Amino acid sequence: KKLYALRDVTATVPSIPLIVSSILSKKLAEGIDALVLDVKCGSGAFMKTRDDARQLAQALDDTGTAMGKKVVALITSMDQPLGRTVGNALEIQESLEILSGKGPEDVKALTIELASRMLSVAEVLDPGGGVLDPALHLTDGTALATFRKMVACHGGDLDAGLPEAKNQTPLLSPKAGYVSRADAEAIG
Repeated sequence: KKLYALRDVTATVPSIPLIVSSILSKKLAEGIDALVLDVKCGSGAFMKTRDDARQLAQALDDTGTAMGKKVVALITSMDQPLGRTVGNALEIQESLEILSGKGPEDVKALTIELASRMLSVAEVLDPGGGVLDPALHLTDGTALATFRKMVACHGGDLDAGLPEAKNQTPLLSPKAGYVSRADAEAIG
């Protein structure tokens, strides 16, 4: 917290070397062998331009590789909010839906892409020697079962329920139609 506060008051929050060291120091301390990173780019992201996101992705890749790790960095759009919810508990609920093979298609597609890349970089194959399809694990219940075990290992209980926000503001449309654009940064 102190480092984040210091970066804020010294206007070094957007410093790519400091971002890289912040992200990778935690991952390397965990003892990882491989890492797939989702570098967000756009109006709702920290990196507003594709060039800035590309620089960050390259710096993450270069540093992770220099540390002997297999690294893949994807650059994905954050010009629109992902999914249908905003807020920690709501996003966890949406994640549980994804792990059950349901949920919003945009989040599900990104989840499958990131998982596919991770399985590939970690060289995890099915018993027949082929590439695993993470989408199958969303629909057959194994993804959610594995997440339940992970949560339990950390002392959590998914059946205990999630907290509900004290303040909720319904946003009702004054007329029928479709939302064609949403400001991801303002919503966040």
